[in-house]
Amino acid sequence: MYNFLSKNGQLVAFLIGLAITAIFLFSVFSGLSGFNALAEDQRGTTDIFNFGLYAAAGLTALCAVIALLFGLFQTLSNPKGAIAAIAAVIGLAVLYFAGQSLAGADSAGVVRTMGEFKVTDAQGTFINGAIGGGLLLIGLAMAAFILSELRNFFK
Repeated sequence: MYNFLSKNGQLVAFLIGLAITAIFLFSVFSGLSGFNALAEDQRGTTDIFNFGLYAAAGLTALCAVIALLFGLFQTLSNPKGAIAAIAAVIGLAVLYFAGQSLAGADSAGVVRTMGEFKVTDAQGTFINGAIGGGLLLIGLAMAAFILSELRNFFK
């Protein structure tokens, strides 16, 4: 199976994508006249787009599971070579928790927005941690870029 997919994997993926696209387009075009006959406010009740939505969600979930399994297999088969990746995951977790501890919902606008969208305090701390960690990563990336350019300039 491995030899077949390594030789023909891209072709197989292309043909599967082509088949899914053809089935989706057939389902849309076969129900397009009924969709156009619906009133504007009733168009959300149609199900002609369901296959495309379910196929996209299913393929995304399948790819995520395969990527996780492949990463786990590679980590278990070469634990010494995976130390850098494990350290990176630990570093991301530390950045997340640093962003979560630094972020606060002290502003009245944030509290009002959280109330408007019914965000709980636990969800708010998760969002604040993700945003804070992301901002820290952006800052680290900018600093690394500037330092590497300065280093290259003086080389």
